[in-house]
Amino acid sequence: MLLTWISEVADEPLALEPADLRVEWETNTWSLGAADEDRSSLSVTEVVAAFKQTAAAIRERIHVWAFLG
Repeated sequence: MLLTWISEVADEPLALEPADLRVEWETNTWSLGAADEDRSSLSVTEVVAAFKQTAAAIRERIHVWAFLG
């Protein structure tokens, strides 16, 4: 389940508001936790790979927006 939650973050609302850091913080901050089953079955490599894929997807969204921040 943790890997699914990590990947879903890439599709969540994303705020890029340099003039309003509170909006960015409230929109872009996520808290994820792993159930006992995930902690015992997932490897660090799998979790890191999921975060890397999510980061790449978010970077692509920002690139498409042509955000110059």
